[in-house]
Amino acid sequence: MIESAAIIGMGALGLLFGEPMAEFLGPDRFSFVMDPARCRRHQDDVYTINGRTVHFPVRSTDQVKEPVDLVLVAVKGPDLESAVRTMAPCVGRNTILLSLMNGISSEEILGARFGREKVLYEVSQEMDAQRYGTALTYTRRGRILLGVPKDADPQTGKSLDAALEEVCAFFDRAKVPYAREADILYRQWSKWMLNVGCNQVCMVFDQGSH
Repeated sequence: MIESAAIIGMGALGLLFGEPMAEFLGPDRFSFVMDPARCRRHQDDVYTINGRTVHFPVRSTDQVKEPVDLVLVAVKGPDLESAVRTMAPCVGRNTILLSLMNGISSEEILGARFGREKVLYEVSQEMDAQRYGTALTYTRRGRILLGVPKDADPQTGKSLDAALEEVCAFFDRAKVPYAREADILYRQWSKWMLNVGCNQVCMVFDQGSH
């Protein structure tokens, strides 16, 4: 059972999905983890979500005393290498990893560093969250689509199937919106195609991506 969690990255998605997790787990079992210098800069920040003040627990890597059950990675692509170093103290033998990043490569990078049997595959969609400084606004929270890749070897697949059950049960308890995705790799590539193709065309013609 997942009883503790950490998020690496305080962008729009980190704050968006961190809000219900922080409320459910409380500051003793949930935090945003970052390097000491970044932590000093942000530990006194006050965040608002749709105008409501939210106090997020922030912890530096040297304050992490033991691994957590679930780590969500919510950074931009260029920051993934440093995020891998930052999250290392949070990752133990039974830790489950979930990347909230766009793209098709972060799971492979995390798996190569921490073990493929720890990394569930994910796509975040249907949200309209925007972050302006310490203020986050949204009208649609969206949801996390997650699953196990069909090409996983039997042993890895078995471990990830168990991890998927744990994460879904946790999201149910914490009221984090999600859905199981039967073909998560297809979904990831579809989102990638949307991000690198359709979005640019919509921008040029000033049209929504419906």
